[in-house]
Amino acid sequence: MLFTMLAIAGGTATVKYYVSKKKAKKTRRSLSRSIEKLNDKLQLDVLVPQRQSDHDEVQTHVALWKRDKPLVPEKQSAHSFKKEGKLFNRYLRKYGAPYWRPALLSGAGLVSFGLYEIGFTRALKNIINSSASGKGLLLAKPILAKLLLVFPAVALLVLMGERISAAITSKVVKDLNSDMYQHLQKLPVSYYKDTKLGDILTRFSSDMIYVRLGITQIIPTVADLLIVVLNIIMLFMLSVPMALVTMTSLPVLIYILRDFSPSLSKANYALKDEEAMVMQAVQESTQAQAMIKSFSIQPSMQSGFVNQLERLQKVSTNALFNRTAFERTVISSLFFTQLLSISTGLILLGAGTLSIGGLVSFIMMQGIFVSYMRKLFRNRIDEVLTSLIGIRRVDTLFQSQSDIIDIPGAIVLPTFREGVCFENVSFGYTDDNLQLRNTSFSIQPGSFVAFVGPSGAGKSTILNLLLRFYDVSAGRVTVDGHDIRHLTISSLRQKIGIVLQDTFVFNASIADNIRVAKPNATDDEIMQAAQAAELHEFITDLPQGYETNAGEAGKRLSGGQKQRVAIARAILCDPAILILDEATSSLDAETAAAIDATVHKLRHKCTVISISHNLRAIAKADNIFVLDKGSVMEQGSHDELMLLNGLYVQLWNAQTSTAHETPLLEAPLS
Repeated sequence: MLFTMLAIAGGTATVKYYVSKKKAKKTRRSLSRSIEKLNDKLQLDVLVPQRQSDHDEVQTHVALWKRDKPLVPEKQSAHSFKKEGKLFNRYLRKYGAPYWRPALLSGAGLVSFGLYEIGFTRALKNIINSSASGKGLLLAKPILAKLLLVFPAVALLVLMGERISAAITSKVVKDLNSDMYQHLQKLPVSYYKDTKLGDILTRFSSDMIYVRLGITQIIPTVADLLIVVLNIIMLFMLSVPMALVTMTSLPVLIYILRDFSPSLSKANYALKDEEAMVMQAVQESTQAQAMIKSFSIQPSMQSGFVNQLERLQKVSTNALFNRTAFERTVISSLFFTQLLSISTGLILLGAGTLSIGGLVSFIMMQGIFVSYMRKLFRNRIDEVLTSLIGIRRVDTLFQSQSDIIDIPGAIVLPTFREGVCFENVSFGYTDDNLQLRNTSFSIQPGSFVAFVGPSGAGKSTILNLLLRFYDVSAGRVTVDGHDIRHLTISSLRQKIGIVLQDTFVFNASIADNIRVAKPNATDDEIMQAAQAAELHEFITDLPQGYETNAGEAGKRLSGGQKQRVAIARAILCDPAILILDEATSSLDAETAAAIDATVHKLRHKCTVISISHNLRAIAKADNIFVLDKGSVMEQGSHDELMLLNGLYVQLWNAQTSTAHETPLLEAPLS
């Protein structure tokens, strides 16, 4: 009874909309303001008792998970909603067009059941009207027999349509995922430094779930719309007055969709935004467990995570409320027009202008119409609207472009013979902070050079520019006399092997981890690279040899073993230039010395560029560049630099004066 009263009240309000356009606009603005105020005041801790935390005594938390800037638009207007619709159509045309033929077959299969329902309802009118003359049973038998015979075929057609629709959805999602991954590979290093990992991961996880839901609904939605159109035609054929009353729900539903869609979109986008932050928090906390436990900050981390969950809880409540309000308003409108049309039918029946069979048939046909409209607005359209959020977030990934690209006419670097030159190079990661200032130097082919200097002097920046992870702000970097911006990126990087301080090891076999440097390498080539890196003996002692899994992030390997994997990779790609970026700084002295000895054997095969804080490790370099504040202050061999009595000597004395002191971590405990 209460639901009926609410439905009538809601329907009365919507009918008044058509009485006065000005009054309807005022009602719409009032409704929107009321919903916004309710959303602002809606707090979950008022509605649901909060669970007491095990760490309520902790008043502070580690504020790690903060967004640099809000990803949710401040305002979500009908205009922006139309833009999202155009965006959805663009992706649908791009990824759905190749499958339009199977989509037609799928739609035909799904429409068949709606046609079956309409045919049954139409036949029912004739059966009921014939019953008055005593011929109902005689007429019903052949009709029911035909319906029973046709039903299995209809069921098979529907199953076929669902199966084809599922296959199309899977293929579209696969194509989209593939393009997203390919696009990620093209983005510059700066993108990964500026973008949270959780935001990237959600593009491939929860965002794609929403996109999949939206794509899944495309064919069924078109099929349902076709059935609704056919149903409307049948309603008018049965009774024009009752059909006109029923059709009053259509403009109301369009008005509801237009009014609610922006708020639904904004609420869902906020929900996705906070879900990405939660994923980021879980991912970082999982990776940092050793640090968290060593500092005993579990309660503080828990408190911070609970705060993040509370933000998610709030936006989740808002999204659920908007969705529920949308659904209930749709149901109320349909229910009210259904009552009005039935009342109209009873009046027509009493006046003798409508038969009992026509009334029953219309009510059943109207029931089909209402069921499909509810399905469209509660399921189909709602999921399509939700998928717009995933599409928009996916599109932000595609909108991110790399400025590090091959220029038209870029040439391939065939050999490396003339060396590397930095000519008056200036560069900064930000406009107001230069890491290199008018820096010039040259590296001869086949030499062993090193870059040293205080932290932040610009050593790693030089390597980033040589690898063309970034482009210079001024000046140029040349290899064999060619500006590297005029070379193809692949040909430049194929000439360079690199061993970093933190070597990334994939969760794959040791052989495959070495093979990443040369995907088409044979097993013999991998073995030779491992032998040159002095890793072969260790690998053969393992139960599964080269097929031994290295574990996630190489957890089953020691630091020295991971560095030797990196050296094996560099050897496998046979580089003309070998870069060592603090390759041994995190290793113990014995392991570092062994790694240095291995690298020393490669000196006669390639040009070696080393960055190291350990001056003893690079003392035998042919040329040492001493950097400070983005400029080369000194250069020369170790002996030459010692004679200058400059910055290099200060750095050397600082290291050698503490070389015989007991390191802090090795001091005896008191």
